[in-house]
Amino acid sequence: MLALQLGRASGRAAASDPAGAVAHDARFLICAVAEAIGYLGSGRVPTRPNPSEPIASNLLRAFGRESSPERVHAMNAALVLLADHELPPGTLAVRAAASGGASLFDCIAVGICASAGTEIARHYEVVDRFITARPAAAALREKALRLHAHGQRIPGFTHPLYPRGDPRARCLLSLAAELSGNAFNMDRVAAFVRWAQEELGDHPRHEFGVVCLVRALGLPVWSAGVIFLVARMAGWAAHVQEQRGATGLWRPRARYVPTPERGS
Repeated sequence: MLALQLGRASGRAAASDPAGAVAHDARFLICAVAEAIGYLGSGRVPTRPNPSEPIASNLLRAFGRESSPERVHAMNAALVLLADHELPPGTLAVRAAASGGASLFDCIAVGICASAGTEIARHYEVVDRFITARPAAAALREKALRLHAHGQRIPGFTHPLYPRGDPRARCLLSLAAELSGNAFNMDRVAAFVRWAQEELGDHPRHEFGVVCLVRALGLPVWSAGVIFLVARMAGWAAHVQEQRGATGLWRPRARYVPTPERGS
């Protein structure tokens, strides 16, 4: 809703703005989101973005944390790692909308909606519950074995594109280990990850790494999905700009397959 309203207020209801405005509008939207996040925090007040600060610093303050150099580095790394990743549903939706002449703001809104389901942005909540509901090492192994016995994957594990492990997860887990204090025991998590890799052949995905980083930073649980979406906004803006350089409406073709008649 924020993206749509900002688009209407800016007067850019269609893709008639110059190409150079895409980066400007994308940063404006991301800063506005960072400001609005303050309403969700404990203070229930907007967080005024500082133009001289990086987005990572503004986000940390919006989540209620001081922006030390170590935290800014970790947050910025997460934003870079999550900015783009081939053509998942949100990116497909953004490019389709861009091909139809939609404004950047409308394209971003489409991407958010397409990414807000339980298999994408809300999957971070599932991962967090798995890690924190029964955090003892033995309990984590027990839950993992029970899931395997029922043919289900461990939350935040087994990415189909990375049979040997998601490189984003390795980087995020390393950052979390550097930041973690007594509030979140990364040694226990690292031991579980090693066990899952050695005994089950399962490797963590980026969602697992993001949740661990959020916990290590002391951020609210819901911030994991927000970080993902804010990061992806930058990537979506690049896709919008690239799609506008292509010609024609992006329109896949359909093939009618009749339903077999009963008894045939």
